[in-house]
Order: sequence, then structure tokens, then C-alpha cells
Amino acid sequence: MCVIANSNSCGGNMAGSTGTFQSPGYPTNYDNSEYCDWHILVQSGYRVSISFSDFDLEGGIGCPYDWVEIFDDSNSAVSLGK
Repeated sequence: MCVIANSNSCGGNMAGSTGTFQSPGYPTNYDNSEYCDWHILVQSGYRVSISFSDFDLEGGIGCPYDWVEIFDDSNSAVSLGK
């Protein structure tokens, strides 16, 4: 499964044994203030493994402009890491 967003709609739900996603306009830069919210859905008891083949962030101490943040549940306010 491959889900590719455009600048009008970034994010979505992913379900299945494998999948990929990317930022709008990849490999070029995306627009300022772009927000993407991806939900990776798996059955209870399954694990998710995430790896990045290309990852580039805008500079700044503490990643004030670009980041990836992982949550265990879409309704959870507790971050697993940023």
C-alpha cells in the first residue's frame, strides 16, 4: 500500500501488512506550515515498525519547525517520542 498526499490533503489512515507515506511534493520541499497526520492502524497485539529512507529537517534547536511525533493511540495525549 502506498498513500501519497498532496498539498490540499496531507495525512490519512493506513492499514495492512506494509505501507509507505511521504510529505507533499517529495523529494522537493513542502509548503510552510504544512501539517500531516497519519494514522497507522493494526489489530490488537500487533506491532508497528517505522523506518525512514530519507529524512531532512529544517535547522533549529529543539526542532521548532519540522518534526515527527509518535503516539500509541489516536485518542492519546501522551507522546511516545518526538
